Amino acid sequence: MTMKKYIYTLIFLVPSVLIGQLSMHTYVEVQEQNADEFEKREKLYWSKVAEKNIEEGVLVAWGLLKQVGVFGGAANYVHVNVYADFETLQNHHDIWVPEKAGFKKEDISLQGLRKVISSSVWMEHARVDGSAKFTRHNYRTPKSISTWTEDNKNIWKNWMQERVNSDELPVVNWGVHTLVYPYGQYSGFTAFTRDGFNSLADAYSSMQYWTFFRESENIMKDLPKEATNKVDNPIDFGLTVIYEVIDWRQ
Repeated sequence: MTMKKYIYTLIFLVPSVLIGQLSMHTYVEVQEQNADEFEKREKLYWSKVAEKNIEEGVLVAWGLLKQVGVFGGAANYVHVNVYADFETLQNHHDIWVPEKAGFKKEDISLQGLRKVISSSVWMEHARVDGSAKFTRHNYRTPKSISTWTEDNKNIWKNWMQERVNSDELPVVNWGVHTLVYPYGQYSGFTAFTRDGFNSLADAYSSMQYWTFFRESENIMKDLPKEATNKVDNPIDFGLTVIYEVIDWRQ
């Protein structure tokens, strides 16, 4: 089954009340000698095509992330395209037309500059908005996706919302995502949370997550009792990756 047919099927299988924004992550490898030209074409040209797509309502947001820290292995760049629903997502191949932004395809092509490794589709369930220069993705495979998602929405979202951009935490935004496609026994991690930061130093320093939370009694004191046994125990993360936000449009 192709991705488009799979997504078309999901439109009918997933109740609309459960649907949040969908993001397609395309993981690519860029050799060092191609990095400058690759980033230049993304920022100068493809960002403008993305802006046209956002104006037309076929895209919610677009971004390019560059891996700067990894534990376990990942591609070194990620294209992020955010869609409002499954219907706009299923037509994702058709919207990347350079001419709509006044460019010729042959002038801005990424062919030869990158190698596509894989792609995946994620559903967003909760977020705390804010602008970040770096973002950390904390991947995991919860025993119960529904319980994990609800706990994040009902417990951790409010807690994070009160502390984003505060002196207590260096985090400037936050989000919760679960895997839509591909899915199955061999699909890898099925969920991740993301934390945004203003600097790489903040992102790295907060890697001591478990010690940080355990030793910060003033930070933990307002959490409901059930939160200490649920959701984001950081030692349960299977993989944590830090990315620099090279460009973001919405």
